[in-house]
This record gives sequence, C-alpha cells and structure tokens, in this order.
Amino acid sequence: MSALRIVPAVCVSLGLLAAAEPTPRNKPAMAFDSHRNRLVVFGGLYEAPQTNPPRRAAPVRNDTWEWSGSSWEQVSASGPPGRCVAAMVYDSRRKKVVLFGGQDVQGEQLGDTWEWDGTRWEQRAIEGPSPSPRSVFDMVYDSRRGRVVLLGGQQGRGKPFLNDTWTWDGRTWSEIRSPGPSPRLLHAMAYDEKRDLVVLFGGAHPPERAAMADTWLFNGREWREARAHTGSRGSERRSVKTARLLRSG
Repeated sequence: MSALRIVPAVCVSLGLLAAAEPTPRNKPAMAFDSHRNRLVVFGGLYEAPQTNPPRRAAPVRNDTWEWSGSSWEQVSASGPPGRCVAAMVYDSRRKKVVLFGGQDVQGEQLGDTWEWDGTRWEQRAIEGPSPSPRSVFDMVYDSRRGRVVLLGGQQGRGKPFLNDTWTWDGRTWSEIRSPGPSPRLLHAMAYDEKRDLVVLFGGAHPPERAAMADTWLFNGREWREARAHTGSRGSERRSVKTARLLRSG
C-alpha cells in the first residue's frame, strides 16, 4: 500500500519536468524576486483560436513558473485557483511574492490574498477588512514603508470602476481614505525610490474606457495630482527671441 501512495507524487514530479517553458497564455501575473534573482509568473488565460461553434470558456492557468535568466522551471502546479488579470508584486522586506485578486474561468472576480516564498504558496487568512474582489487593477511595493499599495480595478463586467486605495503589511489590509485618482482600470503604478513616492499614470475610465493621461503621486498617506510643466526655460527663451525677430522685421 505504501508503494501505491508514492506513485502519484512521482508522477507529479515528472509532470513538472515535462514542460520546458510556460504554455501560451495572456494576462498572467508576474513579479521579480530580488532575493533569489528569479522572475515569478503565475496563471494567465489561454484563448484558443476561433472555432465554429465558439468555445464557451477559455481555460485559465494555475501553474507557477520561474525564469532564472536563461531557462524556465515550473516550480508549482498547485496553489491559488486559476486566474487572469490579477496583480502580483514582490515584498522585499518579507521576501515574499504577494498575489491578489483577478478573474476566474467563469468571469467571477476574486478577492483572495496569496503569498509565494519560493517553495510554496500560502493563502493568507485576512484579519479585518480587505479589498473587494476585482480584476484589471494594479499593485506596487513601497520598499521604504514595507507596504504593498493597491488601487482601482473593476468588480465585474457592467459594474462600476473602482478608485479605492489599500495597503498590505503582510498581515492586514488597510484602506487609505484620501481623495485621489478617479475610478479607473488598466492603469500603471511604480515606486520612485529616490523621491519616496508611488507614481500612477493613465488608465481607462467609465463608461467608454476612454484613455487617461493624468499623473498622481502617493506618499503613503495621501494622493496628489502632479501637474506636468507644459514648457521649459529653453522654450521660453526661444519664444522671446522669436518675438524680438518679428518686431525687428
């Protein structure tokens, strides 16, 4: 009997070694683990070519892969349920990849929090409130404060876009109740270490998903909109010189 129990584990191990690289997919989540120098990829959506009749649903992936700089390795075939359009960042203080949200194969929005330590996934039991289920949002890691910052997204097709801001400290989610960016999805965020600010740019807003071009800055407590300079001293000098030439002519 003990031999029979060992066989499935061997089969799983062989299955992990069988594929040399991730299968085709789009909308996966990805983050760089700077402690282990590995790029971590999870999930995604495989959309098969159009068929007649069309397929009802495209499968979502739940496999985890790592890129070493020269090769791919599948490091887990279990963990979070399959999903796409989730967000994932690396928490360098705790040395863990943090995954939140996304959309499953049925189109349902997810609101679970998972962490990957390089060996296994762990679903975190949340103490207190947390962000509502969502997808097509963005997250970034604020390395000075040791916080993951999340903003925006959508709770499902036909539902309002979101503009709430949350931070994750490794144990609890906290909502930042500060006026800030308008509701949006498909935006981008990054942490500016030199200026100690999270920077948000663009996205799409309701109802037509029109593209946006605003820039916002977050200092860990509140948002403020950045007003980009429309000119420079050089352009001003050129304008003055041009005006003088016109008058002299």
